[in-house]
Amino acid sequence: VGAFNSCHSLEKINIPNTVEFIGGFAFFNCANLQKISLPDSVITIESGTFAGCKNLQEINIPDNVSTVSIDAFSGCKSLKKIFIPKSVTTIKGTKISLTEECLAYF
Repeated sequence: VGAFNSCHSLEKINIPNTVEFIGGFAFFNCANLQKISLPDSVITIESGTFAGCKNLQEINIPDNVSTVSIDAFSGCKSLKKIFIPKSVTTIKGTKISLTEECLAYF
């Protein structure tokens, strides 16, 4: 179970630059999470990390990230922008719920 699993009062979070891995399901079903700032220190986004964050609107994946795991963004129905750097060499079966309005930058 993730650290902030189903924390419905969480709307935004800034992760400190000492964090390298965001564990599986860390923010699973944080339905009101709208904005998250990931530091450059992050290198892996684990399975289901942001799954069910239905109000997440934008995420900028840092340049050091090389792996995005299964279903990391599944169910992110409000996602409007996702920035995926060239450093991401592995996307393991990840479902990103893109709407017609969503812009994905690679």
